[in-house]
Amino acid sequence: MTARVEISLVRCEVRVSGQRAPLAGQTLALALFLAAERCPVSSERLGTVLFGSTEQPRRAAKVYIHRLRACIGRDAVIRRAGGYAYSEYVNIDVAAIESFVARTVDAPHTRASRAQARLLLAQLGAGRPDAVLAWGWFKPVERRLRRLALDLRALVTSA
Repeated sequence: MTARVEISLVRCEVRVSGQRAPLAGQTLALALFLAAERCPVSSERLGTVLFGSTEQPRRAAKVYIHRLRACIGRDAVIRRAGGYAYSEYVNIDVAAIESFVARTVDAPHTRASRAQARLLLAQLGAGRPDAVLAWGWFKPVERRLRRLALDLRALVTSA
């Protein structure tokens, strides 16, 4: 049986079967970067974005992919279309939040949808660790999270 894997770009953490995975540094960066991307990412790009100007970015990426798989499960990270991506059983929080916003933005706002929006807004408002915010590639993710917070705030305040 495959363990349940949850990637949170909001909290900047990874959970396996409900337990926080012991990821840090470049392995955590890799886990979050793959979650932020919406399509498979080549090992060359992973290496360049995450490890900068190493002599062998592709090799560095493969080493960290191996470490990530060892921690969250071999089947969680798959090769697809010439790159790496999460398998379909990995849940990514931002995708769920975006889906909620898309479903509710034009629908009649119920007490339940406003309560859910308040909960999500509180999670988004908690902020991300400074170390994560220092990663240059995370800036578009943070902008995406801020846009979602604005959408949720509008939902909460609508009559």
